[in-house]
Amino acid sequence: RHGILREHLGAVFDGLCRLYADVDASVKDGAQCLDRLVRDIVTEYRDFKYSEFIPMLTTRIRVLNPSVLQLVLGWIVLLDSVPQVDMIVYLPQYL
Repeated sequence: RHGILREHLGAVFDGLCRLYADVDASVKDGAQCLDRLVRDIVTEYRDFKYSEFIPMLTTRIRVLNPSVLQLVLGWIVLLDSVPQVDMIVYLPQYL
């Protein structure tokens, strides 16, 4: 499951962003459930390439939709809590 997610994480995260931007509350609820599952998988996967995921966040942080922005900020907070990720190194990309 880890290899499949890493291989398709761009498409999964893009889909999450689209679902978070949806106006339907039930769609957003489903997106939040999927987001929690993806977060669990990513944080459990020891060999996850965080440096490959950061550019996806960098691109999405400039989106004007507040729900997508909340999703991205949640991921930044999560990655900041992961000991093997030094988010300070990536800070200039977010500013």
